[in-house]
Amino acid sequence: MKLLALAGAICLLLSCNQVYTPKKRGYFKIDFPAHQYQSFDQKDYPYTFEYPVYANIIRDTSFF
Repeated sequence: MKLLALAGAICLLLSCNQVYTPKKRGYFKIDFPAHQYQSFDQKDYPYTFEYPVYANIIRDTSFF
């Protein structure tokens, strides 16, 4: 039992050889594009909606 406690104490002492540097708290700054929308109103679809100009709408070709 004493040998186990001595081994644990040696491991703890040897593992603390680096200086800890904490990281700053915060968030990354992400630049999003300007809010611009275009309308989706195609004849084949019974609905309309607005979506961002940087998005692409493609038809799903998979059919289960």
